[in-house]
Amino acid sequence: MAYVNRVLEPDERISYTAKLSRVAYVPGWLVTAIGIIFAIASAQYPFALYASAVVILAGLVWIVLIWIRRSTTEIAVTDRRVILKTGLISRRTVEMNLTRIGSVDVRQGIVGRLLDFGDVIIRGTGAGLEPIKGVDAPLEFRRRVLSGASRIRPSAWAPSSSWPLPEANAATPRVRRGREHRPDQGRASASVRHRSNRRRRF
Repeated sequence: MAYVNRVLEPDERISYTAKLSRVAYVPGWLVTAIGIIFAIASAQYPFALYASAVVILAGLVWIVLIWIRRSTTEIAVTDRRVILKTGLISRRTVEMNLTRIGSVDVRQGIVGRLLDFGDVIIRGTGAGLEPIKGVDAPLEFRRRVLSGASRIRPSAWAPSSSWPLPEANAATPRVRRGREHRPDQGRASASVRHRSNRRRRF
């Protein structure tokens, strides 16, 4: 975690580190084993020995490439963000604040569930990280990311103590729309109607 330690901000702490699964070595070891078995079985044929040597070399190169990839990939969860760094010669770094993380998806097949590895996709508001393939213990990694995001969000959205808060027992005035009814207006209208009725009688 040399890169992660260099980019840490003051008072920022690493809460969890993830690595790529060692299952990625399996194909290279299988190719190397097949080449060795084929070389032993065809020791009397020079051409078969050359072919076996090529297969063994391809398997060893595969193993070295996987080792370089695992050694140069750094995945860390701090109390503020998620940091991903990949590459040896051409470095690529991606960071995402925990407050922007919306969801964390985990994709596992049957073999991945048995051996506890899988792909992790972090989705955020407006953007997200590219799928991180072959992560060891992906469910634990997702739990650490979501728990860190849930801890930091209440403090980010908490109202300030200086904000005025409404009183619970304060009476809210009510405003009535339309013409205001007055008792004097009712009495005046009743007297006018009474006079009109007397005139009609006469």
